[in-house]
Amino acid sequence: MAMNNFNENIISPFKLNKIINDEKLKIIDCRWYINDKKKGEEEYKKGHIPGAIFFDLEKNSDLNNPIPHMLPKKTKIYKFFRKK
Repeated sequence: MAMNNFNENIISPFKLNKIINDEKLKIIDCRWYINDKKKGEEEYKKGHIPGAIFFDLEKNSDLNNPIPHMLPKKTKIYKFFRKK
């Protein structure tokens, strides 16, 4: 069931192009490279989808989770997006 919800949030470039100007749309760029933790943000600064927000997985991951780089709890994510 959760996987179906996840797949609904993944869209094609064609569909994204149709809705790119929607004020409610949030495009999250969270690229991350295991061998270079700063490269994701550097690549984002070089180029990204217009309006995309960079989400630094290194800085915003759930530090209480024993598995590294897991997404934080909803409250932390909401707090991040309210700032953007």
